[in-house]
Amino acid sequence: MSIPNAEPFPRLRSKDAILEWADRLVDNMEMHVRAFGLISGAITLVNGSQDNVNIRDLMQARIVGPTGAFTITGIGGGYPGRMLVLINSTSNAMTIAHASTASAAPNRITCPAAVSYVTAAASAAALLTYDNVRCHLVRSVA
Repeated sequence: MSIPNAEPFPRLRSKDAILEWADRLVDNMEMHVRAFGLISGAITLVNGSQDNVNIRDLMQARIVGPTGAFTITGIGGGYPGRMLVLINSTSNAMTIAHASTASAAPNRITCPAAVSYVTAAASAAALLTYDNVRCHLVRSVA
């Protein structure tokens, strides 16, 4: 199926053809427009290991909840090209585990130099991106 914004507007040959084109346009926009507006919100985690974290449709996720150190072993909901900013708003260390088998294979995170990343301070942030295989830690700021 072609991308509706790359094809000419359909001729007014039938109401059904226009409605089908409009449905494809809406589907395409729902999938791709998120990249233009940073959808942000909080995700509540707990102390310890966090496997297959559900970030919903967020692009900027502010982590709340943990009262002690915590580790993110994987993040669900990824698709090729998706970018995610994780912000540790707690006063506790956050570890982003490298390729942890505690999470499902598609949800695992690949860290630079194949080493888990540990934040030492509150307000640390990490930028992650997805390819066809898994999530990759691109950059972190502590």
